[in-house]
Amino acid sequence: MAWGQRTVEDRVFTVRTILWGNPTTQTVRSWPIMEPGIHLFPFTCAMPNVNYPPSSLNNPLVNYAFHLVATLERPGLRPFQTEACPVLFQPRIMTAVVSSAFQEERQLGPVSVTVALPTMTFHIGDIVRVHIRSTDVIHVSVALEQHFKVTTSTFHHSKTMVVKHVERRMDQGDILIPLDEGIAPVFNYGRKVDMRYQIKIITKSRQGTLQTKKKTFHVPVYIGTTPEASEDLVLPYTDEIVVRDTTLRTKPKFLRHQAEPLPLLPAYDANSPPKYCS
Repeated sequence: MAWGQRTVEDRVFTVRTILWGNPTTQTVRSWPIMEPGIHLFPFTCAMPNVNYPPSSLNNPLVNYAFHLVATLERPGLRPFQTEACPVLFQPRIMTAVVSSAFQEERQLGPVSVTVALPTMTFHIGDIVRVHIRSTDVIHVSVALEQHFKVTTSTFHHSKTMVVKHVERRMDQGDILIPLDEGIAPVFNYGRKVDMRYQIKIITKSRQGTLQTKKKTFHVPVYIGTTPEASEDLVLPYTDEIVVRDTTLRTKPKFLRHQAEPLPLLPAYDANSPPKYCS
């Protein structure tokens, strides 16, 4: 995590496996020999029933990243290591099947303004629809905001970041905000970071030549990654069961392919995370 000039690292896991060679080799004579040429070592990475932080939560304040690194160890020589390869990961954040709507009416002097959202719960890939109805032409500003709280043993900070912003003059109609795959879901289970969403609507109406009336609407919204309910119990990575577990049951597993290739896991779709392994 980075905040201004201050950087705090919060490593969630490190997993290592050997794809080729003998991990018990003790002497140089017993090291296996790799012939010159191109060699493939296929493997599958299976994720556990654990919600780790989303890799899409990446901005100047907070940055969570997952990387794959391959290392070639040679007797008597320094290990050769590849550059880190970024890996996309989205947690399974369920959204409610039934969500409440939002509607509120306010007065800008003689002008009546109504703001409505048919739902306050979304998942990545949806479109936020903000309906505006006014008795006269007004200026409308709609922003999707991320509200961060970062807490460590030595400091506490709060920060608001605007993710999407739309402005328009109108008297009636809809303002649309697409939730594309670059947007992170809500993150309210971190060790040091809490991030939630809000829609901020500012309406302005000019009263005469010198005066302008303004009203602001704040609508908390919840953004998940999947609308379906799941029978699997998915624990946050901060849960005591996960924190205290020293086995690979709560960590990613690298599965080596033997003579018969393993069945491939479903193709990863950032908008709809694959099923977790049991």
